[in-house]
Amino acid sequence: MARVQPLEPPPITIRDPSRPAPCPDLFEKQDRDLRRLGRQTQRGRQTQRDRPTRRGRLLGALILAFVAVAGLDVEHRRAAATQAELDRVAREEVAVVLSAAVQGELHGVETDVPVVLRNEGPHRLTVVSVRLDQPGYAVQPVGTAMEPAQDTTVVIRIGPGCRTPVASVGPRRLLVLAQDTRGGRRELALATAPEMLDEQILLAARRACGLLPLQESLEPRAVQVRRVRDTVELNAPLQNVGVLPVVLVGVAPDRGLSVTVEPALPLPLRPDTGAGSSPPAQPLRFVLRVARCDALARRPLLGQQGRSLVLRLRGSDGGVATTILLPGLDFDRLLNRLEQETCKLSPHGL
Repeated sequence: MARVQPLEPPPITIRDPSRPAPCPDLFEKQDRDLRRLGRQTQRGRQTQRDRPTRRGRLLGALILAFVAVAGLDVEHRRAAATQAELDRVAREEVAVVLSAAVQGELHGVETDVPVVLRNEGPHRLTVVSVRLDQPGYAVQPVGTAMEPAQDTTVVIRIGPGCRTPVASVGPRRLLVLAQDTRGGRRELALATAPEMLDEQILLAARRACGLLPLQESLEPRAVQVRRVRDTVELNAPLQNVGVLPVVLVGVAPDRGLSVTVEPALPLPLRPDTGAGSSPPAQPLRFVLRVARCDALARRPLLGQQGRSLVLRLRGSDGGVATTILLPGLDFDRLLNRLEQETCKLSPHGL
């Protein structure tokens, strides 16, 4: 049987109760624990303060996104400014001038005025449309591409309704819409500087609207000529192609001849009212005969071509004008033969 060793009794220190003293071991341990707890609490507060919250993370993400968008916007604005500058330079380099007016009629249409445009710029361009800057003129689509120094023909055409002031005198402006190689468009205003072109535009407008000068308002239709004994008969129906009334008040033949007109003069000629059908031509018969052989002999040239009749006209405003009627080669031949046979004259004169 094992033997148990007895424990030694703990040391007992008896102090004077009237003079107590602190227990250093217990207080030192409490102090160390408190200091350790304080350091842990401070470290935890610091860690909590340094740790980003959800709101902070969201705010940071928004700031980063704003900075990125701002950077992209700056780049976009810079690129847009560069493109705008290139577009501006391209538009400024578009240069079109009026080269010359095409004389005569285009495809027989007397109311169309063709003009020639020239590309004076350094790059290729496209003429989109043209329009005369005046009331009553329609936009004429073109769509023609032009290389530098190249010409193209466009047409100035009055629109329906005749709403243009046909009595005004220029200069007028031709609006040309041109497109550059970058797709930008620029409208150029070109003055119809040559007086000949400006007059051509004005006359075309008057003809389209029927407001013609008095001397241009009559046109012959289906002229016929024949010899009847000692006379030459000319059937020349006349039509008033204007919109104002005209009166035929007199006819004058060449020197040495006389003429009678049927129906009798003065003869009103009805205008074109624009109601959809023109009035019929007024039948006229001119009978010419030799009146004085001595007057024929004093003419500088017999047997000439281009024999004519001078028509005297009166307009609705009382104005008077003359126009020349040229019947043609058959009229020349028959009238020359009548003079030679009646007066026994040589074709080469006396």
